[in-house]
Amino acid sequence: GDRLYGVNFNHHLGEIGFTKSWKFVRLQLGGSYQLYNYGSFLYRFHNEAATDIEKESYLKFGALYAVNTFNDQYFPTKGSELEMRYHYAIPLDQSKPFHTADIHWSAAFSFNSRFTLMPRVEGRYLTTENTVSEMNTLGGQERGKYFSQQIPFYGINHFEMTMRTLI
Repeated sequence: GDRLYGVNFNHHLGEIGFTKSWKFVRLQLGGSYQLYNYGSFLYRFHNEAATDIEKESYLKFGALYAVNTFNDQYFPTKGSELEMRYHYAIPLDQSKPFHTADIHWSAAFSFNSRFTLMPRVEGRYLTTENTVSEMNTLGGQERGKYFSQQIPFYGINHFEMTMRTLI
């Protein structure tokens, strides 16, 4: 019954990068500047007092490797999708740099013209616990709705912050 989480923020993002696409493969390399301004913030790190953070900013450098062999973008009946992403983040508040690694895999298995099974596996690893904007988040029905690293999970309407490793 205690309110432990509540976040209201503005997210500013500037990106620059390079993308190369082939028939089924996409490779991205680049960097970004991210600034999070928190309006109201209520969060507790490991049973400590409520955290008071006004802003977080990062320089991030990373790569994305994606393979997509689905036969249809919206209603695939065969094929699979694999996305692997890595970022090296440098906080601009003089705290230690950290790494993030993400993986997403899904496939389509059609049993007949009306039924297709689409299993999905997602995971994320984070090497720090001292960031709020980059914490692993879980919930909602679509990837990246509130945070870019948000992993969908039916039954959780908005999002929940989780530990450093999430599968």
